[in-house]
Formats: sequence, structure tokens, C-alpha cells
Amino acid sequence: MAELKVKTKINVKESSVNVGDMLYYIPGANVAYNTSLDRSTAGEPTKVGVITEIIDTHNLKLSSSSFPSPLPTDGDLLMFAKPATISNNSLVGYFAEIKIKNDSTEKAELFTISSEITPSSK
Repeated sequence: MAELKVKTKINVKESSVNVGDMLYYIPGANVAYNTSLDRSTAGEPTKVGVITEIIDTHNLKLSSSSFPSPLPTDGDLLMFAKPATISNNSLVGYFAEIKIKNDSTEKAELFTISSEITPSSK
């Protein structure tokens, strides 16, 4: 596995970037911080690698079996995605506790219990 160090313009420690996230970039997007991207003129995101370490406020270490060519440069838009297992498997830090009680004196059978959960970001 090859490693790569990437410098960012934003403070990654104040964002929701975590170790295990996948880093992507759009070459030449030249998007100013906190502005929108015109998808009609921007290229498709290119996968760079998995974030293995947050070195400091502006530097990340990535690993990948093969990095894209060309690599991200100044002016490219960097973005990241959480692993699907993080946002679709189970709730982290939240729980539900239920108590089901039958006040009837007659036999009752519980057929099913279900819930609906929508994953969300931090």
C-alpha cells in the first residue's frame, strides 16, 4: 500500500473528516471556500485514497493501492465520503430501549416490531 501526504486549505480538525474516510478531488475546480460548484463545467470526482492519519490541522496522510494521475494540486476541490458501513449499518452513540407489556389475562402473540431509522451526518 502506498502512502501520500495531502495539504488542505481548511482546518480538517474542525471539520467532520475522520480516519477511514475516502478522499476525492475534482481537478481545476477553483471553488472558493463555502461557495457552490457548477456541476455543468466541473469534471467527475476522482478517488484519491483512504485517510489513514490526520497529521495536523492542514495535513492528511492517505493510503491506496494506486493513486490517480495526476495527483491533486493547488486549486483542486477536495471532498470526502464516509464509509457506507459507518452511516448505514447501525447507530453509533444512540440507543432505544422499549418495554412491551400485556395487561390482558388472555394469551397474546407478538408478531413483529420494526423501526425506521434515517442515517445522518454529524
